[in-house]
Amino acid sequence: MRDFSFHPRDATNLRDSTIFRRNSACGRLIRLFEASSRATLDASQLSPYNCITMAHETANIAVLRLVQPSIEYEASYRSFLAEFQQRQEKLIPFPLLFPADDFRALIKRLRDAQTGLGVPQGFVAHSTFWLINENCSMLGMSNLRHELTPQLAREGGHIGYSIRPSQRKRGYGKELLRLTLEQALLRGIKRILITCAKTNTGSVGVILANGGCFDSEEYISKRGEIVQRYWIVLGA
Repeated sequence: MRDFSFHPRDATNLRDSTIFRRNSACGRLIRLFEASSRATLDASQLSPYNCITMAHETANIAVLRLVQPSIEYEASYRSFLAEFQQRQEKLIPFPLLFPADDFRALIKRLRDAQTGLGVPQGFVAHSTFWLINENCSMLGMSNLRHELTPQLAREGGHIGYSIRPSQRKRGYGKELLRLTLEQALLRGIKRILITCAKTNTGSVGVILANGGCFDSEEYISKRGEIVQRYWIVLGA
């Protein structure tokens, strides 16, 4: 199992190496980081916002890990899914719709999707990640589409994500998206499209906090609402 952890101490260690660069996509300054002296990739090197701010936010929440789906988190995944079902909320991102009766089969399906194996026609290869705290409780889930189709370019974008309903408004959404953006960059995806409903102010805040720049909006009749599109440029 791969673990994409970030610890607040990493931000502290890099605090003095912050540099400013111009984000050409939205014409404003964003903060990136110089390479750490550590041989391994430091997650905060890829962050599109200031590490001091990030350290302040994560200091007040549990240390989080972004992991690939694994059988060891079955109980937490089922309780995560149950919260959405009990509240009759839409299952986002879409892999939450996958049957989970056979949990090992679910894990295999999610792993296979990373290389496009078993992906239906019209879909693209995608990677799913779970946000886990120090108690091995699943707090969030994200799905990274490796490329865009015309449909995804209209709505859906590169990344879909959600936070456990009972754990919202605690900063987890920002961290989940930040960690997922790092995974996108590791896969060579440098321009990230994210869409959300105009009325979803929480998601808009998460996107903006991660360097999102508003692009356009459109009324989607099948959803009965206006969908906004934001771009995030990584490694600029």
